[in-house]
Amino acid sequence: MNYAVFVGSSVINLEVDKEKHMDFQEQFFKERIKFIYEARDEKEESFEKMQQQEREKVKQSNPNPSNAEEYRRRMKRCRLLWQRGIS
Repeated sequence: MNYAVFVGSSVINLEVDKEKHMDFQEQFFKERIKFIYEARDEKEESFEKMQQQEREKVKQSNPNPSNAEEYRRRMKRCRLLWQRGIS
């Protein structure tokens, strides 16, 4: 009879340990996901600043709207830099 109770208690303890382990894993993965999102947000913010600086350079170097081709070329370069920075 004691053996049966012991086995029952062991099973219950094992289930509690599994729950604790699952809770730990869940917390761990939530923290990792949060870290990934924060890193992505920082990268996007950095890129947006860089892109704004490039736009300002284009505006300063190209005050004449007749030079639209140069503007398009620089904006294409900005897009390429952005795509490389995100991936």
